[in-house]
Amino acid sequence: MKEKHVAPQGIDRRTFLKTSAAVGAATVITGFPAIVRSQP
Repeated sequence: MKEKHVAPQGIDRRTFLKTSAAVGAATVITGFPAIVRSQP
């Protein structure tokens, strides 16, 4: 889902990138065991 993110005044780019990185890491951490389990 790509949407244009218009950051409010209070959120700067660094905070947004940090949040994105945290979400990405959480996705990898939670998704990785499922990927490993699906291997034969």
